[in-house]
Amino acid sequence: MMIGFSHKIIYTGVRAPKIAPDKRVGIGIFHHPTIRVKYETHFDPERVKQSFQKECYLVFLSRNGVVGLNAWMQSAAIDLDFSKKRIWAVGQQTAKEVEATLEVTAGEPLDQNANGLIRVFETLKPRPVVLFCAVEPRPAFPDWLISRGWQHEIFPVYHTVVVMNEDLAQRFSNTPNESIILTSPSTVQGFVQSIKMKDLRALRARLISIGPSTSKAIKAYAGAVYMEAEEPDIDRLLTDIIAELDI
Repeated sequence: MMIGFSHKIIYTGVRAPKIAPDKRVGIGIFHHPTIRVKYETHFDPERVKQSFQKECYLVFLSRNGVVGLNAWMQSAAIDLDFSKKRIWAVGQQTAKEVEATLEVTAGEPLDQNANGLIRVFETLKPRPVVLFCAVEPRPAFPDWLISRGWQHEIFPVYHTVVVMNEDLAQRFSNTPNESIILTSPSTVQGFVQSIKMKDLRALRARLISIGPSTSKAIKAYAGAVYMEAEEPDIDRLLTDIIAELDI
């Protein structure tokens, strides 16, 4: 019976991956989040109702935006009709959350990121855009709306809190036999704080990024990106890492 693992994968995102550790292949998968999501709203429900009266696009920039909106609707006892709205999600996972939580379908861009969403909207007829997102959303898509003069409203429904994870600090050994999966710029910040390093220049572990903005954050901390996901799908990324290890 195998004792321990020949390679450790440490995942720092909020939601635990579906793929479990498998000692048969000598790989351990450990979930040590370096962020948490706090759902809260501070806007007038009447503003949302007025926005829904318009012919508009609804846009979700993350799964948390969908979950946060649904939590707000339940707490405020408000029932919004999504059936006649044109809804767009930043990627496949967000679109799946829209379907599961709001019971409607959402379009998604071919390139599952803000730039892909921008390319879609460049082809659409201008109309008001209603965004459900974080308190401080990634600026690419909102900035594009402003630059093109598109009318839009932003409704923040959650914010991300960086946390120091002591379990991660104890698990981490900074060897080439570790892969650290980072899913957002905030998880990069939380990882650096958790391992109590000033930056990532002395890191020997392999840093795996979910996408361009996360890779940029890793480089801002003087880290080297070993692998960047082709699309923001954690389970597919884990499968690719395991296949690449070829243990």
